Amino acid sequence: ACLVGSEMCIRDRVCLGRGAIIVDAGTYMTRIGYGGEDSPRHTWLSAVGLKEDGTRRFPLNFFSYLEGVAVEPCFRNENGTLLLNEDVFEEIIAVTTSKRGVPMDLNEHPVLLTEPSKHNRQVREKEAEIMFEKFEVPAVYTAKKAVLSAFSVGRYSGLVVDIGASSTTITPILDGYTLQKPLVEYPIGGDFLDDQIARHCLLYTSDAADDLLCV
Repeated sequence: ACLVGSEMCIRDRVCLGRGAIIVDAGTYMTRIGYGGEDSPRHTWLSAVGLKEDGTRRFPLNFFSYLEGVAVEPCFRNENGTLLLNEDVFEEIIAVTTSKRGVPMDLNEHPVLLTEPSKHNRQVREKEAEIMFEKFEVPAVYTAKKAVLSAFSVGRYSGLVVDIGASSTTITPILDGYTLQKPLVEYPIGGDFLDDQIARHCLLYTSDAADDLLCV
């Protein structure tokens, strides 16, 4: 198996002739499917539930009450650095590619992993290590999310603004490469906006209730 092109055994060459599997793991959602299709086969939360007895629960449904279950996210941000929870990432991939998700033999397909536009060598290496050692995939390729977004609309150069759950990234793309120096990342994303809207709604409903009591 290999990470990028070099010599491969016959088995690897046969496997690479099959459809590639795309794994797009984000801080909030994880999408997985086959390359060339219009949409992912599955989209699940990037978190795993940890019960009191130590067993894991995935996928999670935040619309139902879960008692005695602690939520472990796949990614966490510490001092501006994105860190990968390896156990959670492995659990998500294992369940997603089993009968409960999209049944597929990972050892028969090359895998494309999306990675943050801001260079993060640690996350890239850990994800590739899990795919090779745990799932025995024949080949792994990593690509920046901003570059893939530009390619999806037929552009090799441009400015990609990505508003995610935990951060907002503005990435210039030139000839299919991300320019790291002018790249800007802010630790504010959809989660922050959701929190502000929720606070505003609670404040509004509280004031409305006070007015009703006064009347």
